[in-house]
Amino acid sequence: NDPGVVDNLVKTVTRSFPIAHRFNRIKARLLGQKKLRYYDNRLSINDGAAAYPFNKTVSLVEDTFGKIDSKYADILESFLGNGQIDVFPRTGKAGGGYCSSSYDAPTFILLNHVDNADSMHTLAHEMGHALHSELSRREGPLYCGYSTSLAETASTLFEGLAQEAEMEGLSPARQIVALANKINSEITTIFRSIACFNFESDLHSEIRSTGFVPKERIAALHNKNMQAYLGDAFELLPDDGYFFVAWIHIRRFFYVYSYAYGMLVSKALLRRYKQDKSFWTKIEQFLSAGGKDSPENILKEIGIDVSKPSFWKEGLKEIEDDIEKLEKLTKK
Repeated sequence: NDPGVVDNLVKTVTRSFPIAHRFNRIKARLLGQKKLRYYDNRLSINDGAAAYPFNKTVSLVEDTFGKIDSKYADILESFLGNGQIDVFPRTGKAGGGYCSSSYDAPTFILLNHVDNADSMHTLAHEMGHALHSELSRREGPLYCGYSTSLAETASTLFEGLAQEAEMEGLSPARQIVALANKINSEITTIFRSIACFNFESDLHSEIRSTGFVPKERIAALHNKNMQAYLGDAFELLPDDGYFFVAWIHIRRFFYVYSYAYGMLVSKALLRRYKQDKSFWTKIEQFLSAGGKDSPENILKEIGIDVSKPSFWKEGLKEIEDDIEKLEKLTKK
């Protein structure tokens, strides 16, 4: 990515941390807690319903993708038929979700499906990566590999489509839970990712100036930056700083910001698609571009200009609007 674009993204999101603070106060109230702890940052609001067994998940995702273009549903169906999706958790299997792809080998998806909405979102997310890979093969072996930031754009785009389809079939009470969890996911993806970028910046700057940074200082820097985005609804203890040890993405320096980049770009793509369904031809142009050019130029070709801070503010305003809606729905 262009360093100036990343700088604008980081500064814009950092200045908007009060949006995350506002949501986290609602989250604490919904969970019945005076204060939340660091390990609660990704915790969903649970309504007790195991709503998405795998067959229902596949049905929703296939239907959502197929309404855009039948070939997307066909690709998912072929993956299932060919055994290219490892669905359920088991002893010795790594957690989370993952998509593995290359030019001349089949694409594989690893899931840990546990029959809830998060698992449904994960299938849609990983299929976003998979579809990006399948379409980008047309660029040939040299240029089929795409940048990390555009990878996260594709995955969060398809995840966002599935989330919207999910909302349509829910009762009003469960729509409130789904909306809260959607915002929670976006806060984590965008604000926590940029807080991590700021943590990494502090850490690398300190290493340059001192030559060595002990684990206690790394933990303190981690807490400082996490508290900055979490706000007053969270109470962090000194030992919470050591969560950096388990955050494996940090071992790939300055990787995590790409989640924020991808989600804010995908929100812009969805916004334009809702306004004009024919815009999907532009989205598929991006999905098929692989790594033939810089992320900024690939997006500019389809009318998305990420060079100005105002672009990033558009997506953040959408989150703010959702928080306002949630406040009204949950006001006692």
